[in-house]
Order: sequence, then C-alpha cells, then structure tokens
Amino acid sequence: MPRLKSAISPIVGVVRSTAGDTTIVGSHSQFQPQEYVLNTADPTIAVRLMCADRGRAKFNSRMGSIAAAFRADLPAPLGLVGMTEVPDSVECPESVSGAECAARAFSVHFGGQTPWSKHEQLGAVLGAEWDHKGAEAWELGKDSISHLGNRSTRHLLETLAVHRTTHWRQRFYVTHLSHGDQGEQRRDQARRLIDLVRERANLNELSPIVVGDFNSGVDSHVGEIMQKHFHLIQTSGIDHIWIGKKATFIGARGRFVSDDVSIVDLMGLQLTHHNSPRTNIKVEAFDETGWNFKVAVKTGGRDYAGTDAKVYITLIGDEASTQEFRLDTMNHDDFERGNTDSFLGTTYHLGELTAVRVRHDNSSDNAGWYLENVVVTDCASGRKWTFACNRWLSTDKGGIDFHFPLTGTS
Repeated sequence: MPRLKSAISPIVGVVRSTAGDTTIVGSHSQFQPQEYVLNTADPTIAVRLMCADRGRAKFNSRMGSIAAAFRADLPAPLGLVGMTEVPDSVECPESVSGAECAARAFSVHFGGQTPWSKHEQLGAVLGAEWDHKGAEAWELGKDSISHLGNRSTRHLLETLAVHRTTHWRQRFYVTHLSHGDQGEQRRDQARRLIDLVRERANLNELSPIVVGDFNSGVDSHVGEIMQKHFHLIQTSGIDHIWIGKKATFIGARGRFVSDDVSIVDLMGLQLTHHNSPRTNIKVEAFDETGWNFKVAVKTGGRDYAGTDAKVYITLIGDEASTQEFRLDTMNHDDFERGNTDSFLGTTYHLGELTAVRVRHDNSSDNAGWYLENVVVTDCASGRKWTFACNRWLSTDKGGIDFHFPLTGTS
C-alpha cells in the first residue's frame, strides 16, 4: 500500500450547548431537544451529507432550518454529518466558521454536544453519541478551473469517531472532487482517496464511510472506480454516501445493514444548492457468516526490541488469504519491549492457516523491532495457530518484511 504523505491537521472543536443557551435565528429557535436512548445491542448510525453553499448571509438561520429539516426527516440521534462548500467565516454569533455554526444549530435541534472538524471547505459534525478522537486531511489533487481559487485544490477530510456506548471506532471521510469536465482529475482523485482510506483502516474499526460531492453520477468512471472497494448506499445525484466493502477492508469489525434511506429536499426549501442524501444504518457486532479472530503479537525482551513504526499483517490460509491490514490500538503505545498486543478482526474463512506475513513501514526513528511470535485464535472455537518469528525486522538486520510459516496449533 502507498505511504501517506503531507497529512494536514484540520481545525476541530466541540459545541456543548443546548437549546437553552444557544440562539438560532429563525422559526425553530424555541425547539426543545428530546433525549434518545440507543439500543446498545443494535445501535444505529444516521449518516447525512449536506452542501452548505448558498452564501454567507443569514448562514446561522439557514443552518437552523437545515437542522430542523434533518430532525423532521429522522427523529433519532444526529449521527454523522458531512459538509461540503463550507465557508470560513459566516454570519453567525462570534464570527465562527461555517462548520462550527452548523454544529451549534445541530446541538439545538438534536441536543447534547456536537463535536466538529473542518479543513478548507470540508466539514464534519458528530452527534452526541460520538466522541471526536482526531482529524486529518490530505490533498487529493487539483483541477484547472482557476476562478474557483483555493477550491481548485481537492481534499479528503478524515474524522475518527468513537461511539460512547459501544466504543466502536468509525473513520468518517468527507470529500469534494473536481468540477465540470475535469474527468481525468476526478478519476485520479478517486484513486488517491481509495489508497488513503485503505491505508488508514485498522483492526477493531467499523468499515469506513465516505461521503461527498463527487461531481459525477454513479454510472460514471469515478463510480466504477469507487464500486471496486465501496458499496454505494445513497445518492442524490452527484452527492454520494459510500461504505467500505468487507472484501477490501478485511480487518473491519462487524457489518452495516442499511435500514432506511431518504433524500431531504433542501433545494426545494431554498436552503442549499444540493439535496441531501441520508441513510440510517444498523450495525451488527460480528458477521454471522464471517470468521472472527484474534491476533496476539509478542515483542521480544531484548534491548530496544520495541518499535514506533506502523505494523501490518497478512493472514495466509490454504483456501484464501487476507489483504494486508494494519495492527494498531487507539491511544495505546503498541509493540513495546516484552509486551503482547492483541487485536480482534473479522474476515471470510481462510481454511487452515499456513503462514503470516508481517512488516512495518520503517516510519520512525525507533523503527527496528524484534518480533518473538504471532498467535492467531479462532474466537468461536478457541483454536490457536502459532507462528514463531524470533528475529529483527530492521533495515540494518536483514529487512522489515517477512513471511513466517506455521510452527504449531493447539
């Protein structure tokens, strides 16, 4: 997979207001949000996409009306909202950005805190059931429409969200590809997007969700490129909601079931220049037909045995093999000297495991790593496959990418 380059840190924030302490100009300013209780055994994610463009004037009032329209469309927790064409400064109290102004409106109409992130003209707002755990952005490419100014540079915004009840991790992406006849640029941007999202995917996460203005229909070349790795869940024409396929995102936990879809008529309400696609997704903890496994990785006890590089693994069976996926635990320093780090995942059935491929990307000053062993466990039966490694993965000690054959089962 390609190495990531030139990651950008977006602006992030949290709106902790409620209807009692935030004023939204317009007919919905007195709306009192209700409290909702999630069924933790079958939580639901409402995914929405909106274009914020219709000028900076009365932006505060427009966001309040959009929030009310979303609330009327689906009276449930806010979920994940992607925003395109987000202005930097708007007509809103305290001269906040367009993303923060929208977050305030959603907080009023849905209740609770609403974390948000923004980069250039892309934004993301999370509902109260999600914690914001960081955001990054990347340049996807440029187009040749000079009068668009900085909008001629196309970006991908990633927001890492963690569900407060289930603690599931969700990577939520927002993008806006090139306009008009810039077909070649759009195709290149879509390929770059896919590479980035695949590189960022980790075990123990739900399949990634990508929303945005693709400036092309689903039956276009861009749609064909995306459908190799993502399921199209909903579209309002050029605005799409995509979810990663399990065949591509092997380490993703569980599966999504699209429970309800709709198009919110924001154009008819004269609130934006695009209608808003929305889907309501049920999440199941594990695939009923998949194979649920645990990977335990033992770092040796030698001096300087640990690594700060990114570590990747491929499981190889006599019937099938996984694609490579990254091993990483959020907010935890993995692969320290003498430690065993464990990771859960779900994939299709591989048959009998025969080998594993392990590598790291040599991306830190302390990249050299002494790997003692890898143990893969079937979560249902408890059966274990052990792969003795007992070697350095280091550029000055023979390499950083190795296959290790099966040495025992139990």
